[in-house]
Amino acid sequence: MKRNFLITFLLSLCCFISIKAHTINRETVNSTNHSPKALAEVCFNRVHNGWAEIIIPVSQWASNTVTLKIYGQGGSLINGANGVTFDTNTLTKVSANGKEYYFLKGMPIGGNQNGETFTYEVSSPQDAAVSKTFAPLASNEQANIAGASTQCIAKAAVCFNRVHNGWAEIIIPVSQWTSDKVILKIYGQGGSLINGANGVTFDTNTLTKVFANGKEYYFLKGMPIGGNQNGETFTYEVSGPQDAAVSKTFDPLSSNEQANIAGASTQCIAKAAVCFNRVHNGWAEIIIPVSEWTSDKVILKIYGQGGSLINGGSGVTFDTNTLTKVSANGKEYYFLKGNPVGGVQNGETFTYEVSGPKDAAVSKTFDPLSSNEQANIAGASTKCIPKAAVCFNRVHNGWAEIIIPVNQWVSDKVILKIYGQGGSLINGANGVTFDTNTLTKVSANGKEYYFLKGRPVGGVQNGETFTYEVSGPKDAAVSKTFDSLSSNEQANIAGASTQCIAKAPVCFNRLHNGWAEMIIPVSEWASDKVILKIYGQGGDIINGGSGVTFDTNTLTKVSANGKEYYFLKGRPVGGVQNGEIFTYEVRGPKDAAVSKTLDPVPSEQWSNFEKQKTCITKAGGICVDRNQKNYTMYIPVSEWKGTDVRIRFFNINGDVLSSQDFASPSTEIYNGRNCYKISGNAGTDVQVIIEASSQKNAAVHMVLDTVQSLCYEGACGGNNNWELTGNTATDPSYNFIGTTDKQSLVFKTNNVESMRIDSNGKIGIGTKNLSCTDCSNYRLFVKDGIKTEKVKVEVASANGWADYVFHPDYQLLKLEDVEKHIREKGHLPNIPSAEEVVKKGIDLAEMDAKLLEKIEELTLYTINLNKKNTELHQKNAELGGKVKTREEMIKTLLQKVEVLESGKKKSSNSNTVKTHE
Repeated sequence: MKRNFLITFLLSLCCFISIKAHTINRETVNSTNHSPKALAEVCFNRVHNGWAEIIIPVSQWASNTVTLKIYGQGGSLINGANGVTFDTNTLTKVSANGKEYYFLKGMPIGGNQNGETFTYEVSSPQDAAVSKTFAPLASNEQANIAGASTQCIAKAAVCFNRVHNGWAEIIIPVSQWTSDKVILKIYGQGGSLINGANGVTFDTNTLTKVFANGKEYYFLKGMPIGGNQNGETFTYEVSGPQDAAVSKTFDPLSSNEQANIAGASTQCIAKAAVCFNRVHNGWAEIIIPVSEWTSDKVILKIYGQGGSLINGGSGVTFDTNTLTKVSANGKEYYFLKGNPVGGVQNGETFTYEVSGPKDAAVSKTFDPLSSNEQANIAGASTKCIPKAAVCFNRVHNGWAEIIIPVNQWVSDKVILKIYGQGGSLINGANGVTFDTNTLTKVSANGKEYYFLKGRPVGGVQNGETFTYEVSGPKDAAVSKTFDSLSSNEQANIAGASTQCIAKAPVCFNRLHNGWAEMIIPVSEWASDKVILKIYGQGGDIINGGSGVTFDTNTLTKVSANGKEYYFLKGRPVGGVQNGEIFTYEVRGPKDAAVSKTLDPVPSEQWSNFEKQKTCITKAGGICVDRNQKNYTMYIPVSEWKGTDVRIRFFNINGDVLSSQDFASPSTEIYNGRNCYKISGNAGTDVQVIIEASSQKNAAVHMVLDTVQSLCYEGACGGNNNWELTGNTATDPSYNFIGTTDKQSLVFKTNNVESMRIDSNGKIGIGTKNLSCTDCSNYRLFVKDGIKTEKVKVEVASANGWADYVFHPDYQLLKLEDVEKHIREKGHLPNIPSAEEVVKKGIDLAEMDAKLLEKIEELTLYTINLNKKNTELHQKNAELGGKVKTREEMIKTLLQKVEVLESGKKKSSNSNTVKTHE
């Protein structure tokens, strides 16, 4: 028994010693690995997506290879059957604290690796394995801290900033970067490299180099390859042949607003406070403070919705000395404008970015502008910088007029650019430049304005949408988009519109052969010139390159309705003009253009005198007798101002054949009217158009065959009868209804006299008796009454009205005297009796005044009675108070009497009792 116990104890002791020895041996192996030399002091740092960076001291590594093995949570090798082997001469070699280190990075194969625990190990044929186990990094924040960690080795203090479409900008301190290369690697959510197999390598001498806080920084920007990148998480990393990798992980930016905040963020480095403003067709304007921009270049890059560059492979570069430079709030700004290459750009989201060789990129993302209204608000927006309050007005054929306040325009040039529906420039490669000293300058509301007009190059432009823009070397661009004007009526409303600036209310009237007349109010025309331009159906000027200029002092000046008007007449150059539509326009050096588009006038309407009077009254009653080449014209003297007459002849194509002036033609009674008689030779015996005008008379014309007599308004037609259906062109000197002797003019109905006008001008209706003893100055006599809605009686002076009653000196009769007058006379004082009224009638004005006198007297009597009534009320109130006081005294006395009587009664009763006793 004792023997068995002893055997068991010895066996157990042996087992314990064996296990302990094995444990000690395993710990020794773990710590020393039986290496013939000390382990390399390898530093491990787990970063994003299961990746880890390993830093190996060069002096402690014997081999020329490094084998990286990664073990999963179960201990299995998960980065290949034998791990991954690196040649040390291909590894990044970094220096720190006087030592050199190999730098490498690796991760397990495939899958998102954030949520697992891994063991990372490096070894070589001549170097013992060194490993470290890391729990997962639970957040991007931990990954970022790890990616920039300097616990293993010093790293450059790189700053990362994610902006639009998966792009990120990276800012690297120059003094902390050893390499002449920067390798940018971008990792997707699963940890895979997604910007090329080896990332993208930049030479540092090609990178933007910016200054901030006394330091220099490399600035670069990159994004994953392809696709819209807004919705994914990425890790951005930079490294170099001699610089350890630095990385940062970013969640997606969920909105343009976040992208814009990031694009202008100064969290990494100071940036210029650039302002962006999206306007029409994908174009955007960019305003850069001059004092905040270091470079002499500005590189504009535009990115599409997917993040691709869409305005050229490297964007567009501008020299700052060629940019518009505007001033506002005491600062100077560069102003530039750009758009993507090709296509209508209204419906897409774009990111606009500016950078320079010495300036970090600044960007902003814009959603599309869905309407012209939004584009117009943006085109005139002053949110970035003050702009001139330019007014645009689209008129005919794609033309637009632009009105610019002089005091808000700094430049001595105005550059007009017009953009088509697709956003392309369509009035020349660089637009059209005007010198301000050559522009029309108009005044309105105490201000001066430049006035200019422009259109796209070539073609009929009515059916398209255009954007009109003006800018200057020192003025920011202002623009407005207009839809097409679908009709002449719209063009005419626009051509005469005063929404931008006051314009003269010019009247246009198309006549024969493309000729039109323009009537301009003299009082509303500031210039001493009138420039007439005529535009064809395609919008081209067709009456000379710059139109035709008239001096106002040579123009016909006519009067109508108490106003004076300039009258002129013009047409396109050459050719038969009957069948085309034209736009007629007048302007002056100090007057804005006014225009109207007019359809052709059929030839059968050329002699329509009513149409010729559309704008202004013209001389009527003109007659012409033509026989072959000879003609005689009769012009009623009463219709014509002055004695000068100019006669012009046109052929049927509208060309002027001849012109004849008559200074003081003779007069002759023609068909009952005193007329100027003008005779001459037309110079031709074919059909012509004859026109009469002068410096004071608007032109009147008519078409005449070889032999023809023609009159306007029938006055000279040879029939002197008074028409029962109405008469025109009458002359009161010759045409009238009435008598020429001293007999009365009588009007009868049903052969019974209804009205007469006697030789003295008195009118009787229903009566022949036009006289009375006291009415010799009366003109109208009516029997049986007048029914009317209104009668207005004029009072000769204020003395004829009764307000004198209220004068302080007025002697108001006592009521007793009024009563006595009524009792004795039977009527009110100063009012006629019934007998007088029957005998003489009444004068309405006089009687109304007398009745008002009585009303005003009654008012005074009422006021006096009211005063007396008020006095009586006051006296009654005083008496009432006294009565009340006396009543109270009487009541008090009665109470005292009652007390006395009561005392006597008690005394009497007491005496009675004593007597009984």
